[in-house]
Amino acid sequence: MIGTERFKRVMIKLSRQLRPSSDTGLLLSLVMSLMAMSQLSAADPGMEAWREGDMEKAYGYYQGRLEKEGEDPVLNYNSGAALQGSNLPEEAESAYRRSLGSRDPELLNRANYNLARIYEQKGETEKALQHYRESILHDPGDMNAKAAFELLRQMQQEQEEEQQQEQEQEQEQNDDQNDQQQDSRQNKQEEREDEKQGDEQKQDDSQDENAPQSEQQQNMAEAQQDMDKEQIENILNAMRERELDSMKKLLQEKHKSAGIKRSRDW
Repeated sequence: MIGTERFKRVMIKLSRQLRPSSDTGLLLSLVMSLMAMSQLSAADPGMEAWREGDMEKAYGYYQGRLEKEGEDPVLNYNSGAALQGSNLPEEAESAYRRSLGSRDPELLNRANYNLARIYEQKGETEKALQHYRESILHDPGDMNAKAAFELLRQMQQEQEEEQQQEQEQEQEQNDDQNDQQQDSRQNKQEEREDEKQGDEQKQDDSQDENAPQSEQQQNMAEAQQDMDKEQIENILNAMRERELDSMKKLLQEKHKSAGIKRSRDW
């Protein structure tokens, strides 16, 4: 049988193999590690189940031990690893969190790393970055945690820049739409004012045509009539004078004719 402390150390080393993102890579890494330690793994049913890829059996084994032995950070961590291998991130998160009560820097490094991976897959970037920091804090030489942290932070910055650009573009579009709407309202207002002025002008013209003549206009009209009468009288007088002159000439010619003596007929 393997002693408890030695078992814990072995399981912590094996937990490093959870980092591959694909289940196939994860299983292969675990199997290779377990084969290298076949004598140790044969004494532990949970590790044997891991080697066979039976995550449910592994989880059941560690849960059984937790029920018998009580809370233990290593057993909680191993339960979380089995749950994560079974694609149960919510349950794995809970188990990993219970393992954070450990004082072992290596276990805390791995538990925080795996929590960070879970949160990253869920799209909870801030929580993922926080646990990557905790992982690096407990093992400053962990290059995998550092690389994952820097990559995620760079992706976050790019996403924030894209969101900022989208917001600025959206704001510009909104401003353009507001300007167009304001211009449209102003044009319509000007058109209504022009129509109103045109209607008022037509009304004024109509009123001018139908309005009674002013005193001055009436006087001018009367003066025009007086001038017309005077011209007519002048024309008539001129015609009378011409007629009189014609009659006088005619009479004069008749008198001359009457005064001429005729010679006798022989």
